[in-house]
Amino acid sequence: MSEARNAGMRIATGKYIQFVDGDDKLLPTPYEHCVDIARYNDPDVVMFNFTHKPVTDVPFEFDEPTSGVEYMNNNNLKASACTYFFRKEILGSLSFTPGRICEDEEFTPQLMIRAQKVYKTNSNAYFYRVRKGSITNNQDSRKIVTRLNNVFDILCNLQQLSTRVPEDARQALQRRIAQLSMDYLYNTATMTHSMHQLEEAINKLYEKGLYPLPDKSYTIKYKTFRKLISNKAGRYLLILKGLKG
Repeated sequence: MSEARNAGMRIATGKYIQFVDGDDKLLPTPYEHCVDIARYNDPDVVMFNFTHKPVTDVPFEFDEPTSGVEYMNNNNLKASACTYFFRKEILGSLSFTPGRICEDEEFTPQLMIRAQKVYKTNSNAYFYRVRKGSITNNQDSRKIVTRLNNVFDILCNLQQLSTRVPEDARQALQRRIAQLSMDYLYNTATMTHSMHQLEEAINKLYEKGLYPLPDKSYTIKYKTFRKLISNKAGRYLLILKGLKG
């Protein structure tokens, strides 16, 4: 998918770029609301929500604009590259890493720190079809390990990037790295059901200076997870949750 998206970005001639997976779709009425934001406000990025319902009746509202760095410093970033469109000219040399799984987790934070004017709307404009056997839902053990290894590589790359950007962007990336580290450990516990695999993942993060997770109050979920993952009993609870499905 990375190669296809990179090819699309190279040949795109429009002002904005939007990605849509093959069996998903954009919902006309809520998406028109997103387009209107771009039409009248000239943003760098317009972010919206996805839905599993093919129709939506949520009133359309949007927040005041902010920079991508400010947004990341104050919100949990949803990395899916299908739930926003962006101005092509802010890309610069940015592209998706070929062959990468979970490539959005690497691409989106880098795009956001380039964006000076970001709008977030509650519009459920993207219809996401749950696909059995898709990359994100595939339960094959080898695919799970590959996915987790890809996320770890992304964490390392984002960590390296955070040392080369201004302080405000560094803080934004550090928040994203902490949240992605949480997801990495949670998915290791609930998808592999293995204490050995979880301990190995923790050690890998520790060696990179990414564990223990930063003592920050990003969200209640983050604070709770940080306490659970810090002790054996909490880790067993996470694995048990995965076994129960």
